[in-house]
Amino acid sequence: MQRRAGRRDFGASTLEYAAAFAIAATLIVAVVWAARLTPVGPLLSDAVCKASTAVGVGACADGPDSDGGDRTDPADVDIPDGLDRDSELVQRLLSTESGRRTLQWLADNNIPIVIDPGETGAYWNGTEIVLGEGYDDAAVVVHEANHAQATVNGRSANANTQSRDDYVTTAVNEEVDGTVEQIQAAQELRIAGYTVGRQPAERAYDTAYQQAIQDGQTRAQAERAGWEAVRGEFYNGNIVTSTNGQSYPEYYGDYWDSVN
Repeated sequence: MQRRAGRRDFGASTLEYAAAFAIAATLIVAVVWAARLTPVGPLLSDAVCKASTAVGVGACADGPDSDGGDRTDPADVDIPDGLDRDSELVQRLLSTESGRRTLQWLADNNIPIVIDPGETGAYWNGTEIVLGEGYDDAAVVVHEANHAQATVNGRSANANTQSRDDYVTTAVNEEVDGTVEQIQAAQELRIAGYTVGRQPAERAYDTAYQQAIQDGQTRAQAERAGWEAVRGEFYNGNIVTSTNGQSYPEYYGDYWDSVN
């Protein structure tokens, strides 16, 4: 039940509101000025700009809201085979919208997750997501689910029907998509209160995103700039496979060669 202020409460409530507003505005101004000096994740940046707008010290760049629309109730999320709802991994996934949607999609499509400490790295093998030693991580699950979605939706590269160049480009772009989703998932987890380390290419993504925003571009354009920056990290060798340490263009090129 909401308590409504009576006439005796009105003056005090107004003063309390004004004081709280002033404190909030001061804090937000400090954060905004700090953000000018230090790149922050786009999700945090979006939160800051919305708060800034609310207290009249800034405005958000044009673009879709970062919250992605309706929220999913964690209690309504089905858990894919191979995971325990009470595990730390699942609880982290349930704490964010991208994690909840990932879990539900995997469950709906009967895609299990195998946690195998004897495996190296993390990968989608066409039928299941395998998480090796040290890769039972919520952001990694979001990344690998991207590969599963590409397979289910018929977007995966095909070494039997595509030219070598087209195959490598399609495969690497899918990796870029997954890495960007992994970065965004990690940023969501931090906002949810978890300590999450820097993800592969996250610094490059954040720098490009923030520069685009500072240049007056829309949020969609900034996200594209971030995506392109991550793609560059794949082609300059800064990101390598978790299974054998090859660069991704080399890895997929070698695979195409092996079947053609």
